[in-house]
Amino acid sequence: MLGGGFFFAGASQVPWILANLGPAKRAILWVGAAGPGGNLFMALFWVLMVKLGLQGSVGSLSTPLALMGAAGVLVNAMFMVLNLLPLPPLDGGRIMVSLLPHRQAYQFSRIEPYGFFILIGLMFAGVLNYILWPGVVLTVQLVAAVFDVSVSDLYRLTMILSRS
Repeated sequence: MLGGGFFFAGASQVPWILANLGPAKRAILWVGAAGPGGNLFMALFWVLMVKLGLQGSVGSLSTPLALMGAAGVLVNAMFMVLNLLPLPPLDGGRIMVSLLPHRQAYQFSRIEPYGFFILIGLMFAGVLNYILWPGVVLTVQLVAAVFDVSVSDLYRLTMILSRS
């Protein structure tokens, strides 16, 4: 605990007041979509930086920019896919609650106190990687296609980073 709230890996839940957001179900959907949407926006920004770096548009900063951009794409793709897992309290859990009928949404939301334990259990069981990786690969491919960046270039840059 830090400052009275749950603290996990440098992140904490953002407080929000449902009454200030209009109709509950729609509000929960938009609040849940905001995090992964932000990650998608940042991945798009970083793939643009990769493109500029690979083109040599920024002189001696081209290589560092391309490397930093590749890391940004991969990290944001991973966070986006992780946050879309339909597990409360993750954003995907909020989205699921907003889409389910009221009774099922209430039942589903009751697992929220155990969500992080379930997530950590999946991670230690080695299952989380199999759940997340296909979505990460698809996200990277889609983001790269928007700015016509080769996925093999992104892969090559991330391999350079992993050797550092």
